[in-house]
Amino acid sequence: MRRCRPAVAAALLLLALGVSAQDASPASPPGGPASRAEEGPVSLLPLLTVGGGLLVLQAGGLVNRTGFELHRSAQDFWDRYVQSGARNEDLESAYLSRWFGYLGLEIGSYALWGAGAAAMSLGAFALPAEAFRLSPEGRYVFTVGMGLSLAGHVFAFSSGLQATKNDGSWDAYLRTGGYSEPLRNAYEAGYDRYVSATAKGAAFRLLGAAALAGSFYVPGRKTPVLQRPLDRLLAGAGIAAAAAGNVFLAASLNAKEQSEWEWEKYAAAGAPDDSELLDSYVRQYRRYLATALLAYGLWLGGGASVLTAVCLPLEGGGIGAAAGPDDATRPVELVVLPTASGVELLIRYRPLAAALPSGCR
Repeated sequence: MRRCRPAVAAALLLLALGVSAQDASPASPPGGPASRAEEGPVSLLPLLTVGGGLLVLQAGGLVNRTGFELHRSAQDFWDRYVQSGARNEDLESAYLSRWFGYLGLEIGSYALWGAGAAAMSLGAFALPAEAFRLSPEGRYVFTVGMGLSLAGHVFAFSSGLQATKNDGSWDAYLRTGGYSEPLRNAYEAGYDRYVSATAKGAAFRLLGAAALAGSFYVPGRKTPVLQRPLDRLLAGAGIAAAAAGNVFLAASLNAKEQSEWEWEKYAAAGAPDDSELLDSYVRQYRRYLATALLAYGLWLGGGASVLTAVCLPLEGGGIGAAAGPDDATRPVELVVLPTASGVELLIRYRPLAAALPSGCR
């Protein structure tokens, strides 16, 4: 028995060393316990804040678009009421009901946009960094979702402009007594473009919202985003800017519609060289251009701000600094490199294939 004890002790020592070496091994088979642990826990907080906020923002867009259609209908009833000599109570009642409906929906859409932006911004500031974790592939999905959402806003804007243009085409067709085939064809073609742009706007915005909310659940080695106050500030400001862009979109469409009405009044008066109607048209058209540029600028600026916070984290150590634990998971980095004359901004791009786990290449 005494001669067996050294052998048993040696076997136990080898077994302990083998277990320790297995635990310390950096390589794990793809899909194994270690690779699954790298993904981190799946949290519902991003879905509730990002997805919920996006849902409220999309609801605001739908409510505002419904109000825009009511506004057009109210103006049509007003024109008919004026043409009747202001003596038709049914036309007056139809106009007032649509006008107040438009006003209520317009205010409601602003409230929904504000609530959606506030929910997302507060989530970015209040929730811990661990609540927002993205894999390298998730960052790409987030970027694509942002692009789809912005494209949806552009199509929605185009749809509203086409609706206003269709009204003018239809009025021109009616002025001919309904006998002009070219004018009717022009109206029908414009209506088809309006339907197409409306459908594309809704589809792109819904796809973008789904991609943005779902990007947090894309598998891979996930790391926290929005870790620093600057990242959170950029994300919150970007969300607020994008929501403000929606407000200026609504203002731009209303100004465009108003400018068309002023132009029709100016043309009906014989188009005098010096007229208050012409001045009113110019003012409304300039307001349309200014608000349209603001809407596009806020959308692009807001999207760039959010993407900078999520997908382009700033690094203060420069290119020669030691790599941090998250460097292998960042597909794109914006590096601040101190120089003798100031600072220099450099962009390091990591291809998607290099960011993928070895088993997925």
